[in-house]
Amino acid sequence: ALLYNEGAVVAQTATFENCTFNASAKAEDKAAIEIDSRFTSYDVNINNCVETGFDLGNVSGNSLWNQKFGNKTNLWVDGAQKLTRE
Repeated sequence: ALLYNEGAVVAQTATFENCTFNASAKAEDKAAIEIDSRFTSYDVNINNCVETGFDLGNVSGNSLWNQKFGNKTNLWVDGAQKLTRE
């Protein structure tokens, strides 16, 4: 999943619940959920999700999520805050 927008949307909320992400082949440095918040602020909630076959995110080092660009994300994974929007 890619969270990205370069239009007029100022802020978005994305929630992933009970998801299973399966990659047929690893894409180098790509996690299951890639977040690009250069132009839009995001509140992202990931709850009870798993991934199989993804690479580690090039910034996060995590295979489930990766904040690839920007710093406008509040991220919670299973109730624990991982990123705080700047």
